[in-house]
Amino acid sequence: MNNKKGRLISEASVKLVISVLVLVMLIGLLIAVYYILVAENELQKIKKQMDKLEEITKKVHQSGKLSTVDFFPIKGWYLKTFPDFDFPIGACVDNRAESCLCVCDQVNCKDKFDCRWFDFKVRLGYNLQSFYLRDAIYQFEISKGEIGSEELVSIVEPGIIEVIKRTEAKQEEIEEFLDPEVDEQEKLVNAITSTFDPLFEIKNDREGSPDYGKNFVEKFGLNSLRESHTTLKDKMITFGWGDENYEEVLRIYFDFQKGEGVKEIVEAADKICNIDRSNRYIIETPLGVITEGGLKGGDVHALFNPMTLQDFYSIPTIHEINYKGADMEIKFRVWNDCLKP
Repeated sequence: MNNKKGRLISEASVKLVISVLVLVMLIGLLIAVYYILVAENELQKIKKQMDKLEEITKKVHQSGKLSTVDFFPIKGWYLKTFPDFDFPIGACVDNRAESCLCVCDQVNCKDKFDCRWFDFKVRLGYNLQSFYLRDAIYQFEISKGEIGSEELVSIVEPGIIEVIKRTEAKQEEIEEFLDPEVDEQEKLVNAITSTFDPLFEIKNDREGSPDYGKNFVEKFGLNSLRESHTTLKDKMITFGWGDENYEEVLRIYFDFQKGEGVKEIVEAADKICNIDRSNRYIIETPLGVITEGGLKGGDVHALFNPMTLQDFYSIPTIHEINYKGADMEIKFRVWNDCLKP
């Protein structure tokens, strides 16, 4: 009797366990189906938004007219472009693709995404590659522009286009400063180069010296003036040049330091970068470094910490100049805050 009762309890327990397992499996299946449906709905929603964005982007490229579009993303996804044709696997595979614009659920675009290819350059914001979609709705302005000779279409939030234009104008102003090819800069460049004229007249007049009859520029070049005064003097003495030759070079440096040319250059640079801080810009010339405080002798790396130059200043704009057969460089860099429009 007890054995029969035990078997009944055991069978009931097994049935209960089986029922629980089946219920768990059903719940798991329902959850899986739910997430599949949600994922499909998300991709369908994104597809509609990308269809709209693609259509308007192509229209703007054709017409050149500014347009706006309301974009309803999935919150937490990303709007992305990709440099160097490093597109997501399987996306934008057409060999005409110059740009690939995607909406992805992860920043690396490895899982769920919808991408569109374009046979022209597409830019997000001011050279963004990834835009985090934290809100449920965005209004984008889409405009056509140029970088150099290359056409592109920008997709930005309202107001950003004007910021981009002002930033690009500022960058162009920096790049053109002290460029001898720009007419407005010719006077400032001449203020530097004309200073070197006496250097061509300083000659080694010591008979028996290997450099006898050579002028300073022939022997040492214009860029040698960047060296510290002590180093330059030692070099000149080593090669048989006299103290009087070094004194002549030093006089040219001080004449330039106190002259109107440096003042005019500083006034022009102040108009480009006028934030309230010292050393807000750095102009490297063969005669030394010019800041808002005037001319300082020596090389820029002897005057400024290399990490400061790297982290807090713009990449220098370099102008290579050949003056009377001698090569020289002028470099211009600004404190990063000066790049802001």
